[in-house]
This record gives sequence, structure tokens and C-alpha cells, in this order.
Amino acid sequence: MLVINGTDLSYYAWYFTIVSPLAGDVEFEPTEPEIRRPLESQMVKDGSSARLECLISGDPKPNIAWFKESSLIAASEDFLQFYDDDNQCSLVIREVFPEDTGRYTVVAKNPSGVATSSADLIIEEGKTGKNMTDENNIKNKMLVDKKMPLMTVHDFVVF
Repeated sequence: MLVINGTDLSYYAWYFTIVSPLAGDVEFEPTEPEIRRPLESQMVKDGSSARLECLISGDPKPNIAWFKESSLIAASEDFLQFYDDDNQCSLVIREVFPEDTGRYTVVAKNPSGVATSSADLIIEEGKTGKNMTDENNIKNKMLVDKKMPLMTVHDFVVF
């Protein structure tokens, strides 16, 4: 863990550690992050869950950050973030409210570059989804329960 004391907003950055062999025939050709399947805008009912998904590749595997408008979304029990070995990247909002309406962006960054994808999430007010049993809502809840969160707020340096 890297800790920088006495900092302000000008220190905001992504920090990487690169490990390489001292000797040998190992060659490493990093590739910049690539959005292989972008986020898709969606409309969900107030009180239901929402899942924003995309497919991101890159070598080394990119660090991922999620934003709503221009605000970083910290991983929490309500905002789960995943980045699986199959390059599936997702943000799950366990229960949406009208104030969750907005533009969401995923940023993937590694030493070779940056890639982004954005989509709009629209919450239908006045129509609660708490007791809904539609297939997508059930599928999202099952996926949330089976996976572990990708990161916590401590995984990013934010000022």
C-alpha cells in the first residue's frame, strides 16, 4: 500500500508497480486498455437493482474506476464493483433511487493507456421495483450474491 501524507488535490493520480525479470528471455509487450463491449444505457424502476456491464481487456490488466457524472464511486455494500478473470467489468447498484439517474463512466487505465465507456442510467420514478420478480432483476441479485467485490475505497488514492 502506498501512503502519501500531506497531500492535496494536485496529487490525485493513478500509481502502478511494475515487476520485471532481471535476466532471462522473458519479453513483455504491454497493451493499452480496450473496451471490447461498451456500457449500455438503461432504464430501471425505482427500488430495483441495476447492473452496468462492459468487457475490458489490456495487459497488464487495467485498474478500474467508476464515476457518476464526474464523481468517483467508492465501492461499498450499495455500489459493488467487479472485474473478473474473463474481463467482465461491472458496477452493481443494489437499490436504485431517482437521485441515481445520471451518466456513468468506467475508466480503465494501465501503463500503456486509458480507455473509457459511458452510459446513462435512468430511474423510473413512482414505480417501485422492490417486489418485482422479472427475470433480469432476479438474475442480477443472484450474480451479486455469488461474487466478491472487486475493490474497496482504499484501493484508490482520492483527495
